Amino acid sequence: MSKKRKVTLTFAAILVALGGGAQFYTNQQVDRVLQKFPYSLDNQLSLHVTETGNHFFSRDLTFSLENSEGKRTEVISTKLTALPFFITAESQLSEQLVRQLNKNLNITLDKNTINSKFSPVGDYLQSDLVAEFRDFTNKTQTLSVLFNFDPSSKNIKVKSTLSGFNYDKNSKLEQLQGHAQLQRVDDNEYAIRLLELNAKQVEVDLLNGENTKIQLKNAAYRLDVKPHPETQQRDLLTQFNSETFQITDKAHKAEENPTIVHGLSLNLEQQGVQSAVDFASEFNALNKQPSVKNAVNFVMGVLTHNDRFNGSLSVKSIDVPKDQQPYFSLKDTALQLALNNTDLAKSGISLQLKAADVKQTPAEPTKQWQLSGADIRYQLDDYPLQNEFAFIPFYLEALATKTPSKEASQALSALRDQWVKSMEDKAHWEMTLKAFRYGDIALEALAVNGDAKVENQHYYGTSHLSLKTLALPDLQVQLEGLQINMPMVLNNYPQLAITQFCMGMHSLLCTAYFPPESYKKMFDDLWATLDLSTEGTTVALNLNTYPTTKAYPVNLALKGAASVPQESKKSAGLFKQNLKGKMTFSFDKALLDDTQEAASKIKKDSMFWQSWQTELKPEGKLIPLFTEQDGKYVMTLEKDKEWLVNGKTLEAIRQERLAQAEAERKAAAEQEALEQETLQKAEQHETETPAVLEANDKAGMMNPPAVAKEATKDAAAPQDSGKPEVKEHSTNESAVQENPVKEDVVQKSESLETHKGKDINKEKAEKSTTISH
Repeated sequence: MSKKRKVTLTFAAILVALGGGAQFYTNQQVDRVLQKFPYSLDNQLSLHVTETGNHFFSRDLTFSLENSEGKRTEVISTKLTALPFFITAESQLSEQLVRQLNKNLNITLDKNTINSKFSPVGDYLQSDLVAEFRDFTNKTQTLSVLFNFDPSSKNIKVKSTLSGFNYDKNSKLEQLQGHAQLQRVDDNEYAIRLLELNAKQVEVDLLNGENTKIQLKNAAYRLDVKPHPETQQRDLLTQFNSETFQITDKAHKAEENPTIVHGLSLNLEQQGVQSAVDFASEFNALNKQPSVKNAVNFVMGVLTHNDRFNGSLSVKSIDVPKDQQPYFSLKDTALQLALNNTDLAKSGISLQLKAADVKQTPAEPTKQWQLSGADIRYQLDDYPLQNEFAFIPFYLEALATKTPSKEASQALSALRDQWVKSMEDKAHWEMTLKAFRYGDIALEALAVNGDAKVENQHYYGTSHLSLKTLALPDLQVQLEGLQINMPMVLNNYPQLAITQFCMGMHSLLCTAYFPPESYKKMFDDLWATLDLSTEGTTVALNLNTYPTTKAYPVNLALKGAASVPQESKKSAGLFKQNLKGKMTFSFDKALLDDTQEAASKIKKDSMFWQSWQTELKPEGKLIPLFTEQDGKYVMTLEKDKEWLVNGKTLEAIRQERLAQAEAERKAAAEQEALEQETLQKAEQHETETPAVLEANDKAGMMNPPAVAKEATKDAAAPQDSGKPEVKEHSTNESAVQENPVKEDVVQKSESLETHKGKDINKEKAEKSTTISH
């Protein structure tokens, strides 16, 4: 054998030895990796491997998934080829999984291949999955998945693309892209750190499409998970966005009137979530067994199975049509909820709602309304949230049964008492509204804020309201610059809270679990336990006409207290009797005595202003309840042992009114007597007039005046043809001048006509005139 041949054989032997050694090393690495199975994912899924065949250069493997309930499903069958320092694998979805996919997803899987490459030296792993299937519509779809293992961090990245999927005739998916990152927690444990899904279009029918159909366009879902290395907790950030979100239900007649949401954005931030809690599994359980109870438990879990929760929901616009016409619209609206759940016995709750514009336009114009610039904020501290959650099973039972058991009623009563005792919370609220219009009613710049707290069985609260303008065209009234301040103290608050329990959001429980007589007793006890006081409650505004002319101030000031002794009977009447305090109400005189022509014209045509005038100043005279002070009409109402109005007792006012009424009665009687006397004198003159006239006539005939005789003589003489009428007139005029009695009778007769009335006196005057003539 030549030297060259020996060297070649030696080198070949070395290569074979090295290759055999490398192969043994590769096989050992494969065995070492297989021994690490099962791998777990978020304590919810476990990946198992079973070796069904083992050869020097190849192996047959079957991978299966096991859920938290112990149910295992084969997913992949793999033929592994192990070469020196290099491993390849050809895989297919298992026949068991293919059958399940075909049955559950209504598909026909035609082709699936998985090509993998391994490096036992560098821990390199990459796999590609390509699957072709026909969906419900018999359309061919393609799914591709890329699987990468990062040797430095030992983390895994997965990318997938789905061309489309038609589940049934009503539900479909177009162009889905997914991205996931799995982070190594332990040698054989991984957890999801990032999950992203993007879809061009999604259409889903709920409850078989009989009630609701949802359509999404350009939708995106993202889940970020940040672990706490020192604790078994993690922070979750969930985001969902959709360019359009369209809802169609049975009431909207299929797709004729869909509700369309533009720019939908949902963000949920949960801090300190227990690692054992997996909301994906909870949601899947909810879908498998849809019920109100499961839905409530799911929502409560999302909100409170953490240390802190911060969620927000915002939309750019919502349009709800009716009869194919715009009916309701909402623009730039956001809802935000924050919870501090570290101690549910003293939880913190923060709620904010903002809306740029909300409008409803029914066919009737008087019922159309619109608001803009709304901002509502509510903050609760030290609130016993766990007590509220304890009421949830009672709500669910009330919905399921018509007549809850006596034991359930007793349990609710005990829970209510516990709820009352644990009330030591603090609250702050704010509300602003830029503008609001309902029909012709218009409001501008409303702001409300207040604070309240429960401390040592006392409730302390204060509220403030301000309003720029409120126009009431139907009443022809406009309120301007309204300011209300109302501080209040409630003593013995736990007793009042028992009644308050049935007046708020728990009223459904009271009507369902408590008998009518017990329910009624709670409201009766209100009068026996109500003990409140206020110091410095004020109301100030300027009252104007509409259309506006000039506004005048109106003011109200109140301080006082109200309580009912425990031994008193439970009645509203006793509540009034035990009122103590002082109220002052005043308004500018010009509101009743306005001399402006424009304002007077408006007030004359307004029912409100006429009622204001009639009630406060009937017949031009101010009612006794008010006094005039410094250009204002003022009423001061006080109550200590008895009621005082403007410093006078009610009895004194009653006596004054009686005295005034008596004086008015006497004045009226004297006036009536005077008129009767005048009338009698007139009637007496009327009776005497004929006799006087007759006597005067006789006297005139027996002793005619000289002038009359001369006139008679002249009348008998021949007349000048130029002046016959002048002489006759002269004779009549002289006769009147010579008979003053006759002239006086005529004047008295005319005076009588004025006193007694036109018809009777006219007839008598005509009779007297006839006699005189």
